[in-house]
Amino acid sequence: MWSRTHAPKPLIDTEKLKFCLKNNLNVLLTGGHGVGKTTVVQRVFEEAGLKLLILSGATMDPWVDFVGVPRPVTRPDGSTVLDLVRRPELADDAVDAIFIDEFNRAPAKVRNAALELLQFKSVNGHRFDRLKTVWAAINPEDNANYDTERLDDAQRDRFHVQIEIPYRPCPAYFINKFGSKGKAALEWWDTLGEEARRKISPRRLDYAIQVVELGGPVRDVLPKEASVQALLQMLEEGPVFDKLKQFLQTEDRAGAKALLDDPSTGSQALRHIIGSKAAALFFLPLVDRERLMSVLPNPVVLDTVIKYSNNVPEFQTALQALYLIEGSKELRKRATHVCQKHSIAIPGSGQPSLVTHISPIDPKVIQELDPYGRLAG
Repeated sequence: MWSRTHAPKPLIDTEKLKFCLKNNLNVLLTGGHGVGKTTVVQRVFEEAGLKLLILSGATMDPWVDFVGVPRPVTRPDGSTVLDLVRRPELADDAVDAIFIDEFNRAPAKVRNAALELLQFKSVNGHRFDRLKTVWAAINPEDNANYDTERLDDAQRDRFHVQIEIPYRPCPAYFINKFGSKGKAALEWWDTLGEEARRKISPRRLDYAIQVVELGGPVRDVLPKEASVQALLQMLEEGPVFDKLKQFLQTEDRAGAKALLDDPSTGSQALRHIIGSKAAALFFLPLVDRERLMSVLPNPVVLDTVIKYSNNVPEFQTALQALYLIEGSKELRKRATHVCQKHSIAIPGSGQPSLVTHISPIDPKVIQELDPYGRLAG
């Protein structure tokens, strides 16, 4: 989706997390592998100046990490009793918050031990006065690709706020860390199929760019389903969007057409173009008819093509072809509706269009990058 955002956005609204932290709310974050759940939690707590204890659910033990390890203690009267030795952070009540990563990979006894901690900030009745909140992160439970346990309703109900994180690279992270290469990597990841995206997590994409910058074997970082050569080309040449924006600003139609005709960049360019009316009006007449027909069902494309069909021969040709293609009944119906909306004669009827000129592109609609580096308008 295209927007007029002037700065890269994070995947998680950090203001929302800060609100939860300020009000001592327990938070459960759900997201795929490598999306940066732990990183964003660490950053929020560091900025707040709070002491955070991070635990990995997959390696936790309920006695060692929560309850305490029993040991015999001899009393002054000579009798022997069992006492509990807790980890120093809890024994000294020295943390403001606890974050349990991979919570649904933790053994059931660990998750059960956390119930009291989540609700009462205590374990076996021993209260931690400094502890304000407990956060946790899990992988999606309904995904067969994760070796996780399902949290029961009682466990989930202990978290005041439950946030789902989209499975995609964080634009703010990649652009701030890698600059232009980060934008190019985001574009490349957008072109991948679902199976490839699953294997190339945002973390693995991060690894890939790091290895490229070190001059290492990036083909050994990414799975075979990935088009490594396309990634290397985009990292070297820069994001397609930057070129599109330049062509739009300078009205360089020759450069734009060369970019659109290039098999390695044309498809990605179309992804940007079809989201903006300003971009569609400038670039679509330069797209070959077959590819233009392939994107015609897009509402922005259809609206633009019809609205300016009387002025752009390529648009008129595409609409005439549409009314001749078998199996496009629904699209023709939509096209007719758009014609009526704009008070434009249906193409092929012989009636003149009411649009008499193409409005110039307002420079104000050429905006800065949104999170994925797309045009606005």
